[in-house]
Amino acid sequence: MIRIAALNAASQAADEHEEAFRSTKPSQTKEAQEAEAFALYHKALDLQKHDKFDESAKAYHELLKTPLLKEAVASEDEKVGLKHPGLMLKYSTYKNLASLAVLKDDIDTAMDLYVQVNACCHIDVCRTEQLKVKHQSNFSHA
Repeated sequence: MIRIAALNAASQAADEHEEAFRSTKPSQTKEAQEAEAFALYHKALDLQKHDKFDESAKAYHELLKTPLLKEAVASEDEKVGLKHPGLMLKYSTYKNLASLAVLKDDIDTAMDLYVQVNACCHIDVCRTEQLKVKHQSNFSHA
């Protein structure tokens, strides 16, 4: 069977299809997401190593917005641990941000960040408890 259509109708449909294709951002592979996230993490670590704490914190916060870290969620099974690469990076990122907050004597922010660390992996509960004790002793001396 022969199909007959107006030329401009077919052209318009093709243009709409091409526009839809161009407007959607191609999704990255998991490997590309991991490479991008690890590169940003190493950049933040390097900045932290060179005492550029504000720039480092900014890079860590940018890292937390990446798709790999956004989708990383801790497992209820404690035996699973930090097997997801995004979860491992999320854990390390929150832990480094908490360390930066402690350096600034911003204990409240550090506590909030250590809570996020604990959400990634329940191993660091002891560190949070140490901060609670320090935080409470700071208020008792004030």
